[in-house]
Amino acid sequence: MMRGLQRRTTARMSGVVGNLALAAVSLAIANAVASVALRSPSVANRVFSEAAVWRAAWLMRPHAAMLPHDLFDPELGWTLAPNLRDVPLPGTGTVNSESHGVRGAHERALAKPAGEIRIVAIGDSFTFGDEVDDGETFSAALENDLPTAEVLNLGVHGYGHDQMLLRLRRDGLAFAPDVVLLGWVDMDKERDILDFRDYAKPRFELSDGRLVLATSRIPAPAELLRSRRFTPALVLLAEGTWERFRSTDDPARAVAVAAALSAEIARTVRAAGAVPVFVDLPDPRNSTAPSRLMSDLCDAEHIECVFPGNALASAAASGTRLIRVNHYTPDANRIVAASIRRHLEARGLLATRREQASSLASAR
Repeated sequence: MMRGLQRRTTARMSGVVGNLALAAVSLAIANAVASVALRSPSVANRVFSEAAVWRAAWLMRPHAAMLPHDLFDPELGWTLAPNLRDVPLPGTGTVNSESHGVRGAHERALAKPAGEIRIVAIGDSFTFGDEVDDGETFSAALENDLPTAEVLNLGVHGYGHDQMLLRLRRDGLAFAPDVVLLGWVDMDKERDILDFRDYAKPRFELSDGRLVLATSRIPAPAELLRSRRFTPALVLLAEGTWERFRSTDDPARAVAVAAALSAEIARTVRAAGAVPVFVDLPDPRNSTAPSRLMSDLCDAEHIECVFPGNALASAAASGTRLIRVNHYTPDANRIVAASIRRHLEARGLLATRREQASSLASAR
C-alpha cells in the first residue's frame, strides 16, 4: 500500500512539474513573440499607443541611457549636453556644443554684443540639424549670410512644441534675442500629446482653453531603468495594448494643443520684446506645400512666417538632393537659410527692436 501511495504521489509531482515546465516554456515563447512584436514598427504602431511604442523601444535597447550627445533634463526630458567636442551623430555628422547647450563650439555670451542682432532658433531635429555638421545647419548658414547678426541654434531632436516652449522660457530668452525662429515641422503636433518620445517628456493639456502642465515629474533614466529593469516584453506588450484601447487621443486634439502651444510661444516671444518668426520645414519626400495649420496660425496670431517650400521644390526639380537619410542635406539647409534671410530683410527685422516695431506697424 505504501509503495502504491508513493507511486501515485510521484506521478502527481511529475505531472505538476511537467505542467510548470510547459507553462514556463509557453511563457518564454510568448515573451519572445512579444519582444519581436515590440521591435516591429509595422506591428507595434498598429497595436500600441505611440507613447507606449517609444517607451518600450527605450526600455528594450541595450543601455547607455541617453544618446551620446543628450543630457537628461528634469524639466524637458532631454536636451543637448553642454561642452561636447566632435561627438558623432547617429548616421552621419558630428556635433559640438558650448557651455549653455547651444550647438557649435563657439562660446556664446548671455549678454548680447553691442550693435548686433541676436536670433535664437528653437525646434526639433530639423532645426538642430540631424545628419549634418554644426556649420551645415540652417542656423549656421543664416549666421554666415548675416554679418551683423548672431544666430543661436537651440533645436533638439525629438522635441514637441511643449518642450520648445519650455526651453525658450528657460534658456532662449536668457540670451535677449531680437528674433526667435520656430522651426515648424508639421508632424511635431503628434508629439504634443505624448508623455514619452525619445525619452519621458513634459505634456500640456487644454483646460477651458488654457494650457495646463499635466506632467508633475520626469524620472531620471537610472530611476526609470531600476523600476522597469525586469519588466518582461509580454508585460510591455499588454501595457501598450491597454493604453491604445483606453486612449482618447485624436487628430483634432493634437491640432488644438499644437495651436495653443504655438500661440503661447508667439506671445512669450513678444512679451520679451522680440519678434516671433515661424519657419515651415516640409519633408520634400511628401510635399513642399505650406502647412495648413501653420498658415492658419500665422493669420490668426499675426505671426511672421516663412515658407521655403517653393524654393526647395525648385531645387529638387533641378536635381539638388534635399534629404540625406531622414533630414535635410547641407544644400537644403542653405535654401531654408536664404528664404529666412530674404524674409527678415524684406520685413525690416534685421534692425533694433524699436526699428522693428516701427517697421511692422507701418507694414500693417
